[in-house]
Amino acid sequence: MGQLIPKDNHPIFATGRVNTKRIDKINGRPTSYYVNNPKISFYAKAFYNGQFCMYDNDEFFSLMDSALTSNNDTRPFYFYLFNRIVELSDGAVSEVAAEYCKNYIEKYPCEFLNYYNKKEFAIPLDTWTMFVGFMFDNAKNCNDLLQTIDKKITVGCPQLQQQWDKLKPDIRASINE
Repeated sequence: MGQLIPKDNHPIFATGRVNTKRIDKINGRPTSYYVNNPKISFYAKAFYNGQFCMYDNDEFFSLMDSALTSNNDTRPFYFYLFNRIVELSDGAVSEVAAEYCKNYIEKYPCEFLNYYNKKEFAIPLDTWTMFVGFMFDNAKNCNDLLQTIDKKITVGCPQLQQQWDKLKPDIRASINE
């Protein structure tokens, strides 16, 4: 692989904060497609393979940032990894993950709702809705975001509106007022 894993992200030093889930397919493609894809980052591949652990540093935060990539080909893999991060996160990593949850659902609401129904992504939905709600310090700001997302869903995936409507109360319940 050519790159080194920073000490703070090495599995020997960060047990329990490493991805242990391996699956055969992601979004209809064999996982090997992503693991062997040169467009997927070294740290993403290492995290998937349990060789790169969560830690609040730039190397790890760059992995979370990849979930928001505009590359439609690689984003499903990064989204899968991001869900493992959300599932395992605590402390400072949780705070950063919460921001990325909000940003992802705002940028790709239809994709999120489509992936929500796919077992392979194993979205920790309770944590997602809590994280998104936590990013707001008042109901007005939260409702503004939810309305923006409503508009995107109306245009891009109206068949998923009911599913989205079921998530909104959980997001509102987690507002950090």
